[in-house]
Amino acid sequence: MTRFFGVWSQLRTCKDRPCRHGGHCIEKTPDLRDSNGFRCDCGFGFSGPTCEMPIPPYVPFGNSFFKLSDSKMMWNQSKAACEEEGAHLAVVPDSATNDFLKHLINTTYEGFPSSHWIGVKRLKECNYTTIHGFTDWAPGQPVCNYDCVHLWSASNLMWDDTDCKHLFNYICEITFF
Repeated sequence: MTRFFGVWSQLRTCKDRPCRHGGHCIEKTPDLRDSNGFRCDCGFGFSGPTCEMPIPPYVPFGNSFFKLSDSKMMWNQSKAACEEEGAHLAVVPDSATNDFLKHLINTTYEGFPSSHWIGVKRLKECNYTTIHGFTDWAPGQPVCNYDCVHLWSASNLMWDDTDCKHLFNYICEITFF
């Protein structure tokens, strides 16, 4: 028996699949073992002995972790910036996620939110990529003349379609199932 995270347990190894959130388990040689027989090489956005802690500024919600950008970019640049971090522009599958993102933006900007790109884009005519058909369009939206969607600060962070070349903050998401 060994002490592991404050409790006594059997010596753990990689066969126990201890690394979370896509972390890669590496067996330790017997002479290097301490409280466990492995170490986790954590994926992007996580730290801790078993990759259990998201690295700030990613914030957990549901099966995802979200990060608000601190810079403004066009939609395609925002998408690329998220992908460089192993993330994607935030997907909004339901009202709970939508409300969480609004709260995160309002809390971060102390009641003076800015518009943020999300991962919704026009496919054709007036058909936008959404998950489970959820939308939160501002009154009179979508206009259907524009391809990209943002949480619009002028309309209580409801959805607005606009020109992809506008410079807005954006929301990155890392999803783990």
